[in-house]
Amino acid sequence: MDALDIGCYWYNRTTMDKFKVYFRGLSLTLLCLASFSLVAEESLPAVEIIALRDFEQLAKQAEQKKKIIMIEVAAASCSYCQILEEAIIKPMLRSGDYDADVFIRKIDIEGFSRLRDFDGNSVSAAQLADKWGVDLTPTLIFLNGQNQEVSERIVGVNSLDYFGGLVDDAIEHGLATIR
Repeated sequence: MDALDIGCYWYNRTTMDKFKVYFRGLSLTLLCLASFSLVAEESLPAVEIIALRDFEQLAKQAEQKKKIIMIEVAAASCSYCQILEEAIIKPMLRSGDYDADVFIRKIDIEGFSRLRDFDGNSVSAAQLADKWGVDLTPTLIFLNGQNQEVSERIVGVNSLDYFGGLVDDAIEHGLATIR
């Protein structure tokens, strides 16, 4: 995948100065799809992506239930994150098809709330993203209950045409790894 084909929000971990970087991959087609999905959503039931608050507890649940954890590392000001959520993640939640195998959570790197990391420490979402080595939003990370990545992470939004398949492949790979 060519870095110029990825749409994402980049932040500098050292200074935390945030700015948007737009790449040529965002086409008129993507904008049309996004606006269509936002209009179509009006008739769909409302669904929220659960914010990650206590990773330590979630990891224990994932270990007990043999589930993987899919975490969206996002930024409130990231338009690509909003597109990913509306076109891929919220439909996953609405369908209920993933409930038995995956905990789907989100952290907002621009948020001010504290959360508990895998070791039980109180950290900000940006600090947790930094521990995971996340530099771009959106990033999807697939973890087991031991805080280990079980599938290749998905960084940025390249094409919505194939994105759902990439997520499904990552989930299947992760489940095969833990079971």
